Amino acid sequence: RNFPNREGSKIQNGQISSVALMDARSIAATAVNKGYLTPATDLDYEFTGPTYFFDRNIYDNRVYNGWGNPKPETEIQFGPNIKDWPEMIPLTKDLLLKMASVITDPVTTTDELIPSGETSSFRSNPIGLAEFTLSRKDPEYVGRAKAVQAQEAYRKDISNKADEMIDTARKMGVPIIVLSGRPYHLDPEINHGIHKLITSLGMAVITEDSICDRAASPDLHVFNQWTYHSRLYRAAEYVTTQDDMELVQLVSFGCGIDAITTDEVRSILEAHDKFYTQLKIDEISNLGAVKIRLRSLEAAIKGKHN
Repeated sequence: RNFPNREGSKIQNGQISSVALMDARSIAATAVNKGYLTPATDLDYEFTGPTYFFDRNIYDNRVYNGWGNPKPETEIQFGPNIKDWPEMIPLTKDLLLKMASVITDPVTTTDELIPSGETSSFRSNPIGLAEFTLSRKDPEYVGRAKAVQAQEAYRKDISNKADEMIDTARKMGVPIIVLSGRPYHLDPEINHGIHKLITSLGMAVITEDSICDRAASPDLHVFNQWTYHSRLYRAAEYVTTQDDMELVQLVSFGCGIDAITTDEVRSILEAHDKFYTQLKIDEISNLGAVKIRLRSLEAAIKGKHN
């Protein structure tokens, strides 16, 4: 059609790369003749097929015709390999994409995206059909795409858990602390149980990655190119829209990139009359200074709302 051998023919194996429009009997004759193009007139045969009769009762008994007779209460019965489309989430203004495959060929055909033949039985099963995506072009693609999908599901679980904790905190009337930090701050040897210390002071704790998707990136003074930084800025922006939330940032290094994030987060929060609390933690396990900072934050929150 638009380039030679699109349909997958291999000239080196004696296959042609063209399309032949044929009647049904000539197609059958070609199949009988081992694939060599053969018109039906070249074969000596006698057509002995039975006379065909159309029995409409078969369709009337199995196919519902709703024209002029709608029955919306009737549940549609799907066959074993007919599935609904998965939930289609609307695209947002800003997208952060993770690459699952890179294809540099000048032309990629639909048959390479999802090969025909073995996938024909999945035509009405979108999820089943998707299992064959790029199976010839990039066999590892489906596995990588599923990993991204699993990560997104995990993030959704975190967000749902944050909703539960926010709802509980608001029913109890306690402040909510958005505790932000780098991935290594998950290590108990590094964070020293600061989240437990915050809850012991009567405040709820959620993480910045559980609510960062609820706000767009604010206007910044720096180039925003890092995933963690982008997440942190959006979480800070969301906190500014919630009266009962404050943000606490864990920092282990006051220099380098962390110096940039602290300035930006402070600017975002203080522009909306929010407190900025930074806790610098290291290998020292004495949390005396941290307790003082958190108690000061607690007192400031109470003073602000009283």
